Amino acid sequence: MYGLFQAFFGFLFLVSVIALIKPSLFHRFYKDLSRKHAGIALVATLIIVNSGIGKLIDKGATKETQETNQVTSEQQAARQAEAEQERLAREQKEIEEAAKQAVLAKITITPSVGKNIISITELSADIKNGTDKTIDGIEFFAYFTNNFGEPVGEWGKKSEDPLKARSQEVIQPGKTARELTWTALGYDAATKVSKIVIDRVHFTDGTTIEGNE
Repeated sequence: MYGLFQAFFGFLFLVSVIALIKPSLFHRFYKDLSRKHAGIALVATLIIVNSGIGKLIDKGATKETQETNQVTSEQQAARQAEAEQERLAREQKEIEEAAKQAVLAKITITPSVGKNIISITELSADIKNGTDKTIDGIEFFAYFTNNFGEPVGEWGKKSEDPLKARSQEVIQPGKTARELTWTALGYDAATKVSKIVIDRVHFTDGTTIEGNE
């Protein structure tokens, strides 16, 4: 648009120059004006037109700048709102995770490894409920080693291949379920439990806490 205005202004300037040199060409339009008056009139016209064009351009540029600033402000506000939502979500997740870990820390599993009467490996454990709610279900992973401290997996695997154990024993708050037993078929070389990881715990009020596995 500004280029069109420049072209128009150049055309008017050219017309004014021609009028000054050969006013007879414009006698039909300016028959009552002398050469001097015709040139002055055209120059005055150019000044007025140029002033109007400048104002239009300035007004358009100002409006465009205002619109750009408004869009930028809206984008910044949207980004700030999104960042705030993400921060609140992270904080909420951290609070929930801390609360979960606090509950799991109150459940103690004391394991041992032995053999049954037919020499199959068995896992035994005492489970103490230190929470303020009644447990009616618990699942956990038991990781085994041999006497050399090497990991023992199922069917002779020398890797951390844990046994998943489940109990639906009802354990009241502050009480301990003793000598719960699970058959560890395939873990013949296991002699010790190196690690216990709780998978999930269910309470009689219907709530479930997911563990760390």
